[in-house]
Amino acid sequence: DPTSFAYPYELAYAYYIQKDYKKAKKYLESSLKYKDVNANAYQLLGNTYDCLGNSKKAIKTYEKGLTLFPNSGN
Repeated sequence: DPTSFAYPYELAYAYYIQKDYKKAKKYLESSLKYKDVNANAYQLLGNTYDCLGNSKKAIKTYEKGLTLFPNSGN
């Protein structure tokens, strides 16, 4: 389904688990444009930025996710 964020998110998650953070970042950043994106994408992208050594961008990503999904447990 090209309208769902699930495919790029799952690819990104697989790359993240493999510690290929550059590829994970690529897919996570593209997943944010989908209408059905959820808080998990922002959390994993923030984690990815942190693993890449960009803590400031990680915090901004977490904050944006919290703004968009204030009731998320993540």
